[in-house]
Amino acid sequence: MKKSISLIFICLTLVFTTGQTNKVKAPNILLDFPLRCTIDKDCWILAYPDLDSSEKWKDYKGGNRTYNTHKGTDFVIKNQKRMNYRVPVVAAANGKVIGTRNGVRDINVKKIGKRSVDKIECGNRVAIYHGQGLLTDYCHMLNGSIAVKKGDYVKAGDLLGYVGMSGLTETPHLHFGVQYKNKKIDPFTGKFIKNWPIQGLNRSLWKPEIKNKLKYHPAFIYNIGITSQVPNKSEIQEGNFEQQNIKNNSKFIYIWADTLSIKRGDVLSFTLKDPLGRTLINKKSVIDRPNVRRFFYLTHNRNSKNLELGKYSAKVKIYRPAKQVSYKKILDFYVVE
Repeated sequence: MKKSISLIFICLTLVFTTGQTNKVKAPNILLDFPLRCTIDKDCWILAYPDLDSSEKWKDYKGGNRTYNTHKGTDFVIKNQKRMNYRVPVVAAANGKVIGTRNGVRDINVKKIGKRSVDKIECGNRVAIYHGQGLLTDYCHMLNGSIAVKKGDYVKAGDLLGYVGMSGLTETPHLHFGVQYKNKKIDPFTGKFIKNWPIQGLNRSLWKPEIKNKLKYHPAFIYNIGITSQVPNKSEIQEGNFEQQNIKNNSKFIYIWADTLSIKRGDVLSFTLKDPLGRTLINKKSVIDRPNVRRFFYLTHNRNSKNLELGKYSAKVKIYRPAKQVSYKKILDFYVVE
């Protein structure tokens, strides 16, 4: 009888001990912003980690600003022309560089095929270990720009390289990954991206001042512009449609918009006003299908007279009736001789 009691006690001790090892002691490290740019002005959040372990997807706010199995936060810059001017990627916290990769070319993967980046999907990268089980990963960096090597110690804010479009990507951006105990984690909530059988950190890993700047937009207009030529999506992503002025004898004015995370039922509106405040375009469309990213443009065909000289204003707006939320972008430009 005593032997049986002892065995039961040992089993209970093992169960209790196993339960204890599954608890996570939260690191006291807080993350700084991993880029030198101004969020929502010259860089934007393109996609968040996917916190849904099924074939569906959801971001930390329950929205759809992610895609299935996405394991990091994507910070996008305007276009390839901006990439060539170089946007610095910096360490988000003090730590030791535990790995780098360089030599992967910067190119839209649609042009070369996914098989060409097999096993190097992250492109040019830097991985930093910060202690206490916390690691950060910086992907898709500019070829030849990696400024650190394995074994280097870095401080928060130290230059690692520049934003690129190497590996599995169609646009210049930084994929910023966070791991805790070798498991991917969402820095906005401290939750593990998959349903791991251990307790999450359950708090933001960002410094408070950074968290306040990283505002969540349910739907987003990433970029807008005007041109007198038919806008081409891939050319816009390369930075070749940044025209800000229109000739007064131009036959057309095109307003284009690159949007993120629109849903079925969202209302997209285009407005164009001339220098006298007269409305030339006031067009609304109800979105017919959801898209993580979608490109639109609208055309104004001038009458027989030349366009009025002066300052024009173009506005693009997304409105979500179900949530009573909206997001808009306004661009002023000039019609000149």
